[in-house]
Amino acid sequence: MVIEEFEKLLLEKKRMLIITKHASKRAKERLMLEASFYDDILHGEPAASSELESEGKGERKFMVYYHQAGVYYHVYVIVIDGTLRLLTVYRANRVRQKALSKEGVK
Repeated sequence: MVIEEFEKLLLEKKRMLIITKHASKRAKERLMLEASFYDDILHGEPAASSELESEGKGERKFMVYYHQAGVYYHVYVIVIDGTLRLLTVYRANRVRQKALSKEGVK
């Protein structure tokens, strides 16, 4: 399952989280706090994830959902290679939120 693979890569060695300028800009536009990114990604438990096609050699790219209050999710696009880069952030759309809630994802 993709979520286990993501967690394994995330935990296999300590990496510093790098927030790209794009992710920082999107967070400000969407009124999302950067401090929550660190809590979610470095200490939280993902609710769901999917692997995306990566552009570079030796890197893996994931779209990861982290549960927030109620039925809301923050979605992070993360690249794992020698570093841990946060490419963009957004809130899950209502359709995905409902699907995750119906699936019983915590």
